Amino acid sequence: MRLKSTITLLLLNLATFGLIFLLQNDNRSQPGAAQGLSSQISRHVIEADQIRIEGPGLREAHPRILRREGSNWFLESSVRWPANYFAVNRILNQLQFLEEQIAFSVEEIRRTGQSLGDYGLKTPFLVLRVSGEESSIDLKIGSPTEIGGNVYILGPGGRQIHVVSYELIDSLLVPEDELRNRKVFDIPVFEIEALGVQHLHAQDNGQADLKVLLRRSTNGWRFESPLSAGADPARVTNTINRLASLKVRRFIPEQGDPLRRGLDSPSMKVTLHGNKRQQTLLIGNPSQSSGQEPAYYARIEGNPTVFTVEAKPFDELRIAQQSLRERNFMNFGDALPGAINLLGNGLEIRLRRLETGGWQVIEGDNGNDVMPRRASQAIIGKFIKDLKDLYATGFAVDSPTPSDLDRLGFSNPERTIQLSFQGDSPDLVLELAHPRDNEENLYARTNRSDYIYKIDRSASLRAFPLDGLHYRNRVLETLPEAARVSSLELVALDDGATLLKLESDPESNTWDAILAKQTGEMSAAIQTLLQWIHNVRVESLLADGFAEDYRQEGASPVPWLYRLDAQIILPGGELNTTVTRSYYFARRLSGSKQPGTSKHHKALFNCPMELIEALETLVPGQPVPPESSGQPVPDPSPLTPVPEPADAPTA
Repeated sequence: MRLKSTITLLLLNLATFGLIFLLQNDNRSQPGAAQGLSSQISRHVIEADQIRIEGPGLREAHPRILRREGSNWFLESSVRWPANYFAVNRILNQLQFLEEQIAFSVEEIRRTGQSLGDYGLKTPFLVLRVSGEESSIDLKIGSPTEIGGNVYILGPGGRQIHVVSYELIDSLLVPEDELRNRKVFDIPVFEIEALGVQHLHAQDNGQADLKVLLRRSTNGWRFESPLSAGADPARVTNTINRLASLKVRRFIPEQGDPLRRGLDSPSMKVTLHGNKRQQTLLIGNPSQSSGQEPAYYARIEGNPTVFTVEAKPFDELRIAQQSLRERNFMNFGDALPGAINLLGNGLEIRLRRLETGGWQVIEGDNGNDVMPRRASQAIIGKFIKDLKDLYATGFAVDSPTPSDLDRLGFSNPERTIQLSFQGDSPDLVLELAHPRDNEENLYARTNRSDYIYKIDRSASLRAFPLDGLHYRNRVLETLPEAARVSSLELVALDDGATLLKLESDPESNTWDAILAKQTGEMSAAIQTLLQWIHNVRVESLLADGFAEDYRQEGASPVPWLYRLDAQIILPGGELNTTVTRSYYFARRLSGSKQPGTSKHHKALFNCPMELIEALETLVPGQPVPPESSGQPVPDPSPLTPVPEPADAPTA
């Protein structure tokens, strides 16, 4: 009995293993019955090195062929061109992660009396072939489903019909242009180490070809050809960024007249040099497209595909040797000069930096030096900054001859500025000149290069005046902190009348009580006057010494209108000392000009704006220039015309 049971169990196990074996074989022969479509094609998609799309659903009559070379994809249809990475990746992702709704076998639909034609699969809308090195699969895409936004696909082997999302069709039907990578250059910006521009001229026009080469170095960008010179780093960076991101505007079909495109004899070659590789773009004739910005025919050297690119970047590159040149030719880095000499028109101004960090100015005329004066730190700082920022508006001569130097006025320069640095740094000498018969232009050159630059005349000469007063300290006097102004008096000089007299409180020695009795504007004006007496700062120095009146070249003398007397108590041991400071002021000549003078400081000066406005408040009834109050400036009276000369008597 036990033996019989054992034999029965053995037979049942054999039957079970046989059934499993038969089912496994059936699954191998019909993969769609046990696996979804994405599982069936996943390995092929991962190993794919070619995708072929064809069928009546395409706009083009030719198939679309995407081929992988290394890590890059290329579209090899009507023209061969690098493929759009994102478009190809979208196709691969859609294939690898297909959203399958349902699947049924071809045999099932035949048993129900249907055919492949009922699902649009007899003449497929699209046929997709994904190929690898060792295998390939075909997917036939038919009609969309009536509901659900899906589509029928005949799977590999033609045994199963799958219903999948229509998104796959969207990725396959993008316009052919969108499958192309529209970038012209594929060298990334960070890899670019040189830029070459070659201008090619026809042999019969008598002009030589011009080669421009810029190369990146540890010190920035420099020209290596057609001259050795510094390049403007910002301009070069912008140019390279623009070229690296340049996009194809339109691909040109192979048919057409190649001579009209001008690429057999291109007018320009633009080369980007990367890390052990380079790409050269050939620029041909202008492309005449109505309603669009100007463009050129172009192609990458070694690739026959013709396309168009916008014209502007290449029009600018035609003058690259000038447009990309470094124009800040006086940038001497962080080096701080210890001495500055200015010469011109027989005058010499010497600026010297002291050990304390301050500056002094020494004027000279025909070999006679004027005693050193304290210079303005702010003015010297601006002077040095203006030198560093000196900007070339053009390039006059790159290799000047002696006749060029004489023709442009460098035999007698308008300014010579010499900078001396500490340590072993050599002096830097700048010369500014203009031709004898042309004072509108101004040219510059330095002792560190041969080039002659064209610069802005008015701004440059205004920044470096040959006037020692310009560099002097603008603070004439600073009272001790304990000093106290005890009284202020404004006196009219024409009749001696007192216009204003104020005294501080004798008990508290302050001005609080006086200021409290004034209006807001008057109180603010008095406080401005008190602060100015404590720190006598002028807008500019006009001359040394006390002046009896203010004189301008070619104009009538301007008399002093009133005098400001300030009684000042200076602390001094056991007894205080009282001194008087007197300042004379003329009328306000313009919105920002009101001359003044001082016997004590031996100076003629222009008042700062805050003092001008305070005096205008304190002295009522004085004429105000129209421009200072926002009123229109009247036109000058017309000159009486000179009468025509009488006709000469006839003989």
